Amino acid sequence: KKMGQLNCVRQSQDRNCLICFDEISIGTQHVTCGICNVHMHKSCFSNIIDHRTQLPRTYCLCPHCQSVGVIYTDIHIN
Repeated sequence: KKMGQLNCVRQSQDRNCLICFDEISIGTQHVTCGICNVHMHKSCFSNIIDHRTQLPRTYCLCPHCQSVGVIYTDIHIN
């Protein structure tokens, strides 16, 4: 599944997943909220979305700030 847009940024600090709290490795695709700037593994985010509703969604909801349509795919590079 593709989610949102792809953004590549230089990593300036450690990033941990909001859901599982594990570190998100450099070069790993993950999702980020454009409003509250939280980071999540794509698999963790997908599991949250799948468990919240049994109906397919056409939008993404941030589990932290509850904003709609602000989740994008991100990659941190050196």
